[in-house]
Amino acid sequence: MGNTTLDVLEDFAGELLPPPERDYLFITLHRKELTDRREELIRVLRTVNELVADCACAIFPMHPRTRDVMSRYSIPFDALDRVTITEPLPALRALAYEKHAALILTDSGCIQEEACIFGVPCFTVRENTERKGTVEVGTNVVTGSVRRPFAGRSSASADGRGPTRRSTASPGSASGSST
Repeated sequence: MGNTTLDVLEDFAGELLPPPERDYLFITLHRKELTDRREELIRVLRTVNELVADCACAIFPMHPRTRDVMSRYSIPFDALDRVTITEPLPALRALAYEKHAALILTDSGCIQEEACIFGVPCFTVRENTERKGTVEVGTNVVTGSVRRPFAGRSSASADGRGPTRRSTASPGSASGSST
């Protein structure tokens, strides 16, 4: 019984080359629980801009749902003035960005697991996670809504408030199962 995410990452490891950017925050936000709540989305986007201060830059391959909702809610894209917004990335290129990021901010379950396997600190903008092992090994912090702010916790610290970078994570623990 293997972990299919780990298997794919191992199979394509040689293709996950570092992107040109360095010390960047990698962002993916697309879940309906976030995008369907205008005020919550605005708060998260403001916090994203605050987190960028801890990194050289931020890369946000914006999901079509997020782009559509921002337009529909009249949220200006300059609300992310410190962030480089791109079109969605092909799968292997996105994985390369994840692998080499300084920090990941996501609402995606799969990306939580991939970040853990890569040993990249991750903030998950959700109330809970199905990838509990990522929290247990310390690479992931589930922030809940931004009413419980996560700004200021972006760097790993001795106080344990932020996620930590690991040289290797336990993939079995990260996925919460061995299937």
